[in-house]
Amino acid sequence: MGKKRSRRSDLSFRYLPGEKPEDEERELFLREMERLGTAPDKDRVQRKKAPPKPRKVKIPRGLQLTTDDRLDLHGLTVEQARHALQRFMVQARRHQMSTVVVVTGKGRRSPGGVSVLKRELERWLASEGAEFVRAYGEAPRSLGGAGAFVLHLR
Repeated sequence: MGKKRSRRSDLSFRYLPGEKPEDEERELFLREMERLGTAPDKDRVQRKKAPPKPRKVKIPRGLQLTTDDRLDLHGLTVEQARHALQRFMVQARRHQMSTVVVVTGKGRRSPGGVSVLKRELERWLASEGAEFVRAYGEAPRSLGGAGAFVLHLR
């Protein structure tokens, strides 16, 4: 019979003279990388593309729109409105809605007569809203006019 070869276990803490613990770790790492096939290439990392920003569109007068739901943000603070909008959009996606109306108000009771919520909604649409909204526009008078937006969802 031949010589019996002794194999060191990967769990062994004994080292040969001159061998360092780093050598064993390196060997283990290289073996695992071989087992995987190829090493990941940091330059080829696939990143999820951000959806394109929603387009602002002009909705023609007299167009009869059918909407799936409506969210009224009147009387809410910016933070409350942002939270309500986020919840509303998640629900709209879950229920596969295609067109919704968000009422912000015209800002007549706001300082300076400017709608804070309208401005914040447009900011939200340009950032986080891109995930949900394909296009948006000022609502026709029958749906709220200058104090509301029609959102076409992805």
